[in-house]
Amino acid sequence: MPTKKVHAGSSSKPANASTKLAYWAEGQVANRLGVSVQWLRKQRAMGTGIPFHKFGRSIRYRIDDVLSYEDSTTQSFTGQSQAPSTSNTRFSSMY
Repeated sequence: MPTKKVHAGSSSKPANASTKLAYWAEGQVANRLGVSVQWLRKQRAMGTGIPFHKFGRSIRYRIDDVLSYEDSTTQSFTGQSQAPSTSNTRFSSMY
């Protein structure tokens, strides 16, 4: 059986295999947040909302961005302003 030569510094896995990003489709995000897909589309059209990626005709949201958005909308009581805290300015343009 012939052996395969492996050059120094190479491996069978791509260099970015451990940093692969995970994405959710817009329907999955809408379901998780309890909003409609149309609401997500409206937010994208207005240039607000969760950052998204477009792959061909498909819209995808990084899971980390969705989770960060959820964290930025946490409130302590019902009378509190919906603006995210000043410590997280990444989503400040959403409101």
